[in-house]
Amino acid sequence: MRTGKVIIALLIFSINLFAQEIGDVVQIMSAERELKVLFEDLYTVDDSPYRDSINEVIINKLSVLLITWDGFHYKWDALDNIGKVTSEDNKIRIFSWYLKNPSGKYEYFGVVALRNEGKREKKHNNEFSVFVLNDQSHKMREAASLLLSYDNWFGAVYYQIKTFRYRRNTWYALTGFDFNDDFSNKKLIEILTINKNNEPEFGGAFLNGENEIKRMIFEYSSQIAMSLGFDEKLDMFVYDHLSPFEPIFKGSYRFYGPDGSFDGIRFEKGEFIIEKDVDARNY
Repeated sequence: MRTGKVIIALLIFSINLFAQEIGDVVQIMSAERELKVLFEDLYTVDDSPYRDSINEVIINKLSVLLITWDGFHYKWDALDNIGKVTSEDNKIRIFSWYLKNPSGKYEYFGVVALRNEGKREKKHNNEFSVFVLNDQSHKMREAASLLLSYDNWFGAVYYQIKTFRYRRNTWYALTGFDFNDDFSNKKLIEILTINKNNEPEFGGAFLNGENEIKRMIFEYSSQIAMSLGFDEKLDMFVYDHLSPFEPIFKGSYRFYGPDGSFDGIRFEKGEFIIEKDVDARNY
């Protein structure tokens, strides 16, 4: 009889647990539908104050959802008009998007969800931390040389993430896109690390000879496409080398575009090494 009671108790516990998990997933799916509508409104509503309110609701919803087990691990496939990247080690998720303000300038928004070190219990919601990104790029001078925090962020929509390790350290390399303005666009390679306070920091070590910069920023004509991504065969980031259309346009990046050659960046012992004239004919 005792064994039977134990089996029944375990069965009831399993049914309740299963129902709770189904309930969580149903709630996440419902939230996904709500967010999809909110993002659609965000890009179609012309009223700036109302649009700002929608954006605030989106940020708050994502912050609450991504701090939970189900929210962090859910695919969010329906949110197909924003940037979503997940690291290979499943420790970082970043959602990013943009707004164009009435003056024609672009502002970027995002949230970073981190899986906290030392938390490995299944369905343990305290396992995750969420940080709201604050775009301050419009105030930055010499942004390529700055080490930045999540609250002082060089805004972009991220479309790729790649994980690198050396000894006990981990770097997450992000590729991103910035509309910039009506005349030029930007792409960038951004390095994210987790500091001792378990907070995201932005900026790495890109070496070009003896010079070091914190992030790679490429600016080029808004009428031209630029390729930038990680090539698995070459084991490096590969990108179009940009040049002015005519020598007289040197330094005026609205007149820059690919010149047919490629450069690359490879990871070596905790540093990102810039290489010129990469053979990327199959890229």
